[in-house]
Amino acid sequence: MVRLSNVFGGDVRQENFLAQLMQEAADTGRVQFLTAPESAKDYVSVADVVRWLPRIALHGTHSIYNVASGKNTSNAEIAILFERKGITVSFAENAPAWSFPIIDTHRLVQEFGGAQSSLSSEFDYLYSCFNGHGKYAVHD
Repeated sequence: MVRLSNVFGGDVRQENFLAQLMQEAADTGRVQFLTAPESAKDYVSVADVVRWLPRIALHGTHSIYNVASGKNTSNAEIAILFERKGITVSFAENAPAWSFPIIDTHRLVQEFGGAQSSLSSEFDYLYSCFNGHGKYAVHD
């Protein structure tokens, strides 16, 4: 069995926090976070998930694996990535702070290696998917 973290990828049909931010940025040139800058959670690339799942199924020695990057990314870090793209970023007044514990990925890393991608390394590609320049971009 695997427990998946927050998976990100170029599929613009996703309906999750990150996809909503990407779409808002692409549509308006602005992003407003409704949670505090220090809010943080783990994001794992779909490419890493696809690489790990068959290996776990065929060669895993444990009954449960946490499929995650093993590192939390804060809203503040994501905001900086948007700002580098020229997107105006704001945070809602009195936004709640949601932080999740770091996900333990030691089994995954020991048996199959760590994550090869990160949200920051994939950010430009992800944004291009929502901004009409990626291979998965939806066009009218």
